[in-house]
Amino acid sequence: MTSPLITFEKKEKNLGSYFHRALEAGWGLIFVPYCSSDLYAGDHELQLSNKVYQVRGRRIVNALFERLKNSGVINDSTDLLLVGGSAGDMAISANMNIIEKLPKERLRLLFTLWQVPAEREYVEKKQRAQFNKLMSSEGLKFVRGNPAEHCKESYTSCGPNWKNLSRYSYDDIFIEVHWRELPSSWAFFTPRHMKDKKLFQEQMRETINRAGGGLAFLSDKPWKPKKDFNHDMGKLEISVGNPAVIPSDIVWNWISGKGETRYIGD
Repeated sequence: MTSPLITFEKKEKNLGSYFHRALEAGWGLIFVPYCSSDLYAGDHELQLSNKVYQVRGRRIVNALFERLKNSGVINDSTDLLLVGGSAGDMAISANMNIIEKLPKERLRLLFTLWQVPAEREYVEKKQRAQFNKLMSSEGLKFVRGNPAEHCKESYTSCGPNWKNLSRYSYDDIFIEVHWRELPSSWAFFTPRHMKDKKLFQEQMRETINRAGGGLAFLSDKPWKPKKDFNHDMGKLEISVGNPAVIPSDIVWNWISGKGETRYIGD
């Protein structure tokens, strides 16, 4: 995905899956590398071991949108689709106060990570505990050293979840959320550290049916080739699941407005 504005040292990124279909259908694609390591939430200086680091993910996102507006790449007639792609989901959810004000005719959001209510509540409880927090105090200094005002309410207040997104205006949303999401060592967006699988699956179904489109694999089986977890499944162009589905077809149906836009299965 090559930006129409900036060439990154002539490096190329291969286009596949629904991104390739979008390019062939005439979409303009802009790729933003994950370069700040702060989940796009920081805007501060951090001193560690007598060195000062710039933690500027939020400022990077804002500067990008300002440049796109000023150059006319996005305007009042733009069909704007933001795709997070794992860590980039936080670039959307944590910066919705900026995003909802962008010039556009239509705004759609595609998340590959999502917190259903049970997980959001679990994460909040763990983070309030005195010991064994999901993110250490040192980690919080990095990611939340200078949070945006809407992120100060709680640990998940600017994450990819309904409680956060319900505060903002957008036209449609596609959500991936799976039971076998990420390895258990990943602290923030994985149901595998939870005990009540049935409750989680019920809420996954509710989440997908509430959204305009979505993907949910509910079983313990890992479907992604050479992985032991199901994460960012929407790019797969092979048949997986029970009943069988090609995930990228579901995503493209939602993007193009043609065909079935939801899949919930094992």
